[in-house]
Amino acid sequence: MANSKEKFQEAIRSSFELLKNNGTKINKKKIIDNAKFEDGSYVGKTTLYAKNPLTKAYIHADLLKELDEKISELVLGESKVKLKRSFSQIIEEKNKKIDELEFKNRKLLAQFVELENSLENTVHQNDENYIQSLEINLYIVSYLLNQKVGGYKILNNIIKKYQVKYHGSNKLKEAKVQIQTMKNDIECSKIISITESFKDS
Repeated sequence: MANSKEKFQEAIRSSFELLKNNGTKINKKKIIDNAKFEDGSYVGKTTLYAKNPLTKAYIHADLLKELDEKISELVLGESKVKLKRSFSQIIEEKNKKIDELEFKNRKLLAQFVELENSLENTVHQNDENYIQSLEINLYIVSYLLNQKVGGYKILNNIIKKYQVKYHGSNKLKEAKVQIQTMKNDIECSKIISITESFKDS
């Protein structure tokens, strides 16, 4: 038959397991507050820290050490789970960001082809405003694409041609402002259509 000390330690261990299974944040105070004997009575708040009146040593020193180790293991385990979850979230977010950037680059390329074709098909027309609108849009898309992929002669030629043609003019200043706006939008992960953004240019 278990003595009073064994019954007490069993009540403390049962309290720990109950709190653990409930997912409650555990400390010694909570373990003591929730510890009950088989008859349902509480063990008392000071019993765990009771000392031998002669040696002044903790009567339940081994149990205190056991609880410290179990609580430390729980905290360490929770930290590892959180770290693993955080790492997974970082990887997921980075993959999502890569997908978004690839999508935006494809849109830029598609818009470049669309604008270039439109400009080629309208150079024979006399609508100077429409041609200039296409030119500035093509310049902006080419500039952004060149920053992302670089090294393409066709992009460099379009950029230089526009900069020479409108050197010192408000058209070039306007284009630079719009380029910065587009760069900010892309950096803020706003997926927008450049062609639609400059319809009213």
